[in-house]
Amino acid sequence: MSSTVKGAKVDDFQALMDWFLERGQTLSVAESCTGGLFSSRIVQHPGVSSFFMGGVVAYSNQVKNEMLGVPLHLLKVLGAVSQPVALLMAKGVCQRIGSDWGVAITGVAGPTGETDRVPVGRVCFGIVGPLFEYAEEQQFQGSREEVQKASVQHGAKLLLNHLK
Repeated sequence: MSSTVKGAKVDDFQALMDWFLERGQTLSVAESCTGGLFSSRIVQHPGVSSFFMGGVVAYSNQVKNEMLGVPLHLLKVLGAVSQPVALLMAKGVCQRIGSDWGVAITGVAGPTGETDRVPVGRVCFGIVGPLFEYAEEQQFQGSREEVQKASVQHGAKLLLNHLK
């Protein structure tokens, strides 16, 4: 029996791998609050090098700007935890790495970092692909580790749902 987090099965990463391998398309990832955990979950499966191009851990706004092309003024006005920033991170990682699909995760895992506008556990997701763009925001509860794990599982489930 597979365990779940927010409705996402642990084998969602295997299903993602199968989808990408069957279609010969590629994936890259831009992560902030998850610090590479999404990428780590992908590379646990053998054979991922045929579709997973790589990722960028863009923890600071400077890296989001310089590596992913997110405008600094947008980061200042909206903040790093916003749907438009998540979408631009996903676009930026696709462009920089040269993949067909990109996923971005940016948020506040806690226990600190909360602001008046962004509480701990707020996470934004961006997905881009051929003729496709999507962003959403979620609020997760729990410890830093729980928020990070829930973000990774939700990101995988979200991508898988949009690919189907």
